[in-house]
Amino acid sequence: MESIIDAHVHIMPAERLRGLMRWIKRAFPDHPVDSRIDEGGILEDLGGNNIRFFFNYVYPLKDIETDFLNDFNLELGERIITAAPFGSLHIDTGNKRDVVKRCIEDCRFVGMKFHPFVQGFDPADERMFVVYELLEDYERPVILHTGFDDFYKKDMVSDVFDKIMTRFPNLPLVLSHAIFPRFSEAKSLMERFPNVYIDATNVFGALKLYRDHRDSEEVRLSGDRYSEEFRSLVLNFPKRTIFGSDHPAGMGGLEEIYRDFYEFGFPKEVMRDIMWENPRVFIARFAPHILKRWEQVTD
Repeated sequence: MESIIDAHVHIMPAERLRGLMRWIKRAFPDHPVDSRIDEGGILEDLGGNNIRFFFNYVYPLKDIETDFLNDFNLELGERIITAAPFGSLHIDTGNKRDVVKRCIEDCRFVGMKFHPFVQGFDPADERMFVVYELLEDYERPVILHTGFDDFYKKDMVSDVFDKIMTRFPNLPLVLSHAIFPRFSEAKSLMERFPNVYIDATNVFGALKLYRDHRDSEEVRLSGDRYSEEFRSLVLNFPKRTIFGSDHPAGMGGLEEIYRDFYEFGFPKEVMRDIMWENPRVFIARFAPHILKRWEQVTD
């Protein structure tokens, strides 16, 4: 098995991790990951699936958590050199400029990650513009959860990312989950803005659920259509696609998640780019100091 860089992992403080697993078990009672999983268990799972390095995401549910979670990810990145930590903040954080400056200059995070649905904000809310402006100036990426509107029972208007990129055209933006299933929208953004990437996390598992749907021919046909649109998206931008597991809250256990990826049937060189080369180049571009540490591990 070839080595993997998992571009979407959530190691968080124990209380937040327990809350995450309670949430995922409510949504998917048969989810195979033990609800009691901790940092050690996550790391063991990653290593057992030949995941050599990983991106680690945290995000505060309340403003009061902002500094605490950034401190946590800073300490984790110092202690676990195979991790690439990202910072975050809350829409209600009053000192956003100071938080972004600390995340990039002091903590030396790769970039910043946000989950608008869970954190409860519109990505194009002008209160976030100072964040995007600073990250554009720093030439560091912002990772935004996108798509799966039906699952979250919320709606993210179709032009929200266009608004952000039109205002901040040089901002490196990662569309986490590739605006599932609005892949044509993601493709349009990538055609117009060379700094837009997609993170295909959870896409392969979701497409498989559509295609394998037993009770609805309409759903199965939608799955086939979405799969072809997604295939076209990735094959048009094979160097700007990354992928991760969302472990421990992804669509199944790690073996299932990566099996769904391999079974989708991309050419071998594209799969290798997505699983290793693209995230490695991403880190080389935005956080070369982390790549240097990774290369010491590889050596």
